[in-house]
Amino acid sequence: MCMASDKARPRSAVFSVHASKPDDIGAIEVVFDNQRAAEEFAANRSTDPGVLSASVTRYFVGELGTRRPISWFVDGVEQPRRFDRQPYPTDGGSCPSTEVPTRRPRNEPRQPEA
Repeated sequence: MCMASDKARPRSAVFSVHASKPDDIGAIEVVFDNQRAAEEFAANRSTDPGVLSASVTRYFVGELGTRRPISWFVDGVEQPRRFDRQPYPTDGGSCPSTEVPTRRPRNEPRQPEA
């Protein structure tokens, strides 16, 4: 959706970089007007101590709903845009065991394994 006053202006893309850290989801750190500069910064930022990953997102100025992920980096290496993993236990696959593990009392000696 464009704002009425923006229709005469040419469409302008910007690229933001966001870093993820274990104790902070973070926010946009910097905005670039070209993708290559944003990706170079994100790749470098992803190697900083305490940074888990850095991502690049594209927006079009003055247009709602145009946010799109472009790339993400871990330890300076661009990661696949789509990958196979199971982020949540309920995303299919085998269900985790519901059995309660049996524990031996602390003062009970271990039995040798056969």
